[in-house]
Amino acid sequence: MKKVQKLSIAMVLMMLLTTILAVPSSAITYLPDNVMATVEKVLPHVILPVVSLGLAIMIAHACYLLGWKNAAKFFGFGYVIAWIFEEISVHTGLIFGLYYFPPMMGAKLDVIPFEVPMFWIMCFYISWYITNLILDNSPIPTNWSTGRIIAGALIGGGILTTLDLSTDPFATANGFWVWPNGGTFFNEPIHNFVGWWVTGAITFIIHGLILRRDNDREPIILGTKAKRILTVIAVLVYAFMCIGFTAMNVHESLGLPTALAMGIPALAALWKWINWYRDTEVAPDEYTLPEGYGYVFEPDYKDKEE
Repeated sequence: MKKVQKLSIAMVLMMLLTTILAVPSSAITYLPDNVMATVEKVLPHVILPVVSLGLAIMIAHACYLLGWKNAAKFFGFGYVIAWIFEEISVHTGLIFGLYYFPPMMGAKLDVIPFEVPMFWIMCFYISWYITNLILDNSPIPTNWSTGRIIAGALIGGGILTTLDLSTDPFATANGFWVWPNGGTFFNEPIHNFVGWWVTGAITFIIHGLILRRDNDREPIILGTKAKRILTVIAVLVYAFMCIGFTAMNVHESLGLPTALAMGIPALAALWKWINWYRDTEVAPDEYTLPEGYGYVFEPDYKDKEE
């Protein structure tokens, strides 16, 4: 079990490092036009590997905490939902508004870059944890009622939208995606953020119903200390994203709104996690004994004496 705990620590460090590096590294797009021409040639080869690494770590995180079946459904259904909604919006403008992705975003599935739904479902996974802590005082749901699923969808969709509010102005300003008709919020339509909230809420409801059914068959239990410690990673990643996006958005007069929109949920979730970890009885790791103790094999006194 010590190997599992070491793996947990390594996973936490890798995810935090990926988060810390990903946010400021995107600031490379704030370069002069003559340098940006070179950056745009390199960027398609960089975005997908970076997002893929982050997604792989999140999937490993989910497999370890929730089980591989729950993780597969979580990310599989989430990717499909995100891709379908992006497709509908790009072709019709109904959900997020009318926009398109330029060649600098790299390889695409039809007209949607592979990394866009990947990043979306990573944000959804993080938002799911934040929502659970705020509503249930636990990293995983403890209430599977229909009312709880709907409340989680409304709050979780809002938390997910805070990420879009904080990242889209930067992405739009640097040509990651283009809005031909512009908009009132840093050249983006308000329609986009309403669409994010609705998409997030629908995804939360679908996941909630699936997880409720599966939890009735096989409950999700965080039964070891290593698992309990590892649950904080999603909260820390959200907090680091808040710090990074706030720093990036200061010059766009969006720093304070970013700090408030993401900082309040981050602080609330961190406080809830600390209380949950402190108050919840930690089950001992399997096959481990307290320090200083060992196994003793007693003789079988029931054997008949010859």
